[in-house]
Amino acid sequence: MPVKYIRNAYEAALTMTAVLLSYSLALWLEDVAALHTDVLVLAVALTLTLARTQRTADARGRLMACVLLPALAGAATLLGHLIADHYALGAAVFTLAISLPIWIRRFGPAATKAGTLMTLPLVALLVVPGPALPPGAQSALVSWGWSAVIGLLSCGCVWLVQMSADRLGPWQPDPEPDRPDGPPGCAPSPAPAWRGRWPPPSLPPSPSDGSSSTTTGRGWS
Repeated sequence: MPVKYIRNAYEAALTMTAVLLSYSLALWLEDVAALHTDVLVLAVALTLTLARTQRTADARGRLMACVLLPALAGAATLLGHLIADHYALGAAVFTLAISLPIWIRRFGPAATKAGTLMTLPLVALLVVPGPALPPGAQSALVSWGWSAVIGLLSCGCVWLVQMSADRLGPWQPDPEPDRPDGPPGCAPSPAPAWRGRWPPPSLPPSPSDGSSSTTTGRGWS
C-alpha cells in the first residue's frame, strides 16, 4: 500500500479522534446541563470542519481560532433565532454574513484565515438550524453562551489531538503550499522571456517604416 494512502488514513483517524472526543464531552455536558440534543450535532460539525482547517496552523492561528470561534458560534446561534422569528430578514443577514469572509480575503493571509473561521459556524448553522437551548431557557443570551462553550470545546479537542499527534505521531503535517500574490484565484503573470537580459531583444522592422533588411540589403517590398 502506498505511503500516501497510509498517511491519509492516519489524518482521517486523527480527525475522527477529535470528533469522538468532542462528541463525548458534549454528550456529558448535555446530560449535566439538560441541554438540547442539537449541541451534539453542533459540536461534531464544528470539530469536523475545524480539524481540517487547523491541521497546519501555528500557535498564533490556533489561538485566533480559540478566540474567534466561540464568539462566532454564539453569533451564528443568534442568527438562527433571527431566521426562526423573521425568516426574510434572517436570510438576508445570513447572505451578507456568508459573503463577508470571501470579501475580506483581499486583505492578506491573516484575513483569509479569519474568514475561514467565520464560515465554520455558518456552515454548522445549516446543519443545526434550531437553537441549542436548555428546555427551560429560551433567552438569546443563554443560547449564545452555550454555543460559545461548544465552540471552545471543539477548539480544545482539535488542539489536544493534533498537538499530541505532532509530538508523538509518526508523521508531521505537510506545510501549506505557497499562495501567489494577488487576489485569490488569480495566477501570477508569467515573467517576460527577456527578463534578466539587457537590452531586450529588438523587434523586427515594420514593413511600413522603410528600413533596410540586414540580410538582403534591400528594403521591404
